[in-house]
Amino acid sequence: MNSTGITRSDPRADPEHTAALLGVEVVTGDRISPDLLDAMFRLRNEVFHRRLNWKVQSRNGREFDEFDRLAPHYVLVVDNCTAELLGSCRLLPTTGPYMIRDVFPQSLGDLRSPAHPQIWELSRLVVSPGQPFAGPRFGPVATLVVDAAVRCLAGLGARELVVFSHLDVERKFRNTGYPVTRLADPITIEAKLCTAYSMPVPAAAP
Repeated sequence: MNSTGITRSDPRADPEHTAALLGVEVVTGDRISPDLLDAMFRLRNEVFHRRLNWKVQSRNGREFDEFDRLAPHYVLVVDNCTAELLGSCRLLPTTGPYMIRDVFPQSLGDLRSPAHPQIWELSRLVVSPGQPFAGPRFGPVATLVVDAAVRCLAGLGARELVVFSHLDVERKFRNTGYPVTRLADPITIEAKLCTAYSMPVPAAAP
């Protein structure tokens, strides 16, 4: 069992040995420093727009969308030695606008989109191109991002998170040991099979 309270089946995926070298910040969109916010948008643009060729909103070398205007919580992993942003993700409550409900509702099949203060969406999970991400499971940075997101959500009283991603990212969640449950059959987006899935958030330690 790691510090999130989730038991992961593969101890090699545990990023604890890298945590001393990396800093983790969890901030809301209205409190993030301009430099770090800019670095995150640039990283997302480099990965999602330039490398993966997603149809995302790219402006002046930065990727952001309408959900970034909602003061979401961001999880950011920074190299303490170089100050380089290595990975991040975005967290939004399902009580307001979020991607699964407003962009990909078809991903849920016949299910209604969640709308509950204890259910949050994780989106825009990204790691620097210099960090491992191509294998069957998450590398240390991606695992650190997800673990920090789970801790953040536990502190906010969440009990479940939902994700929509390509199937290979869902497999990385499973292979890294996260207990994800698929919510509906996969769908095709931009010639890629994608799926929506959920994961429990353990209660925060008292």
